[in-house]
Amino acid sequence: MNLKIGAVVIMTCFMTCSLMTKEALPLQWDPKGLDLGLISPAELFRARGRWKVLDCRPRDQFTKGHIPGALSFSWEEFTYTDRRGVRYRVLPPERLAKALG
Repeated sequence: MNLKIGAVVIMTCFMTCSLMTKEALPLQWDPKGLDLGLISPAELFRARGRWKVLDCRPRDQFTKGHIPGALSFSWEEFTYTDRRGVRYRVLPPERLAKALG
């Protein structure tokens, strides 16, 4: 896959996940009925060394505490505020590829 396209796909996934909060969901919030296909902590522990855990929260939250061995991958570092003041625009493909490289 082209690195630029791959970077955009990855960032789109992270941005979508970061927006999925109970306030953003228009339906009644029921975490028990919502299967996101996430790995359980026990499964993650058993598979340690086979996975790279990327913590996409802002870096200041990461430094306060994170899963042991996780890497900081703050989506805020790959976004910018545009000329009109619209925040969290994904970097253009060339800049994103360079940042991810």
